[in-house]
Amino acid sequence: MFDPLIRTLWRPFIAAREFGLHFPGAKETYWLFEEFIRKVVLVYLSEAQPISIEIPVVNRPS
Repeated sequence: MFDPLIRTLWRPFIAAREFGLHFPGAKETYWLFEEFIRKVVLVYLSEAQPISIEIPVVNRPS
């Protein structure tokens, strides 16, 4: 589903990112943009349901 989109936009995305690294505030802006993308992907993959990860402690040898 997303394969054509990634194939088409990945190289321009990387080129724009590398070009923009020389500007002040670029690292913070890129972090914000990538964090936004990460959150959108998490919401999409979780189908807008809360993600709960429980670490089992039953077999803990303490």
